[in-house]
Amino acid sequence: MSERIAYTFAGGGQIHFAEQCPRGALPIAKADEFQLAEALSELAQPGAVLGEWLVPGMAKAKNQAEKLDALVAFCDRVRNRLLQAA
Repeated sequence: MSERIAYTFAGGGQIHFAEQCPRGALPIAKADEFQLAEALSELAQPGAVLGEWLVPGMAKAKNQAEKLDALVAFCDRVRNRLLQAA
């Protein structure tokens, strides 16, 4: 499997995947595609559309500081899950 990066933007926290993090995006984690998807499926908030994942807490945050706090906490949980899987 190839490595992918999970990232989001400062808006609502929808999680995207790519080989490289686009300009202006906020990286969540980079790992083997399968391991990354497995970790995110366990930790991310399901979106309104099947297969859509959201960073928990970002959509309901009242301001940018709360969004950043939610993203940092989520990144830590994802990183720890990936380390456990390694």
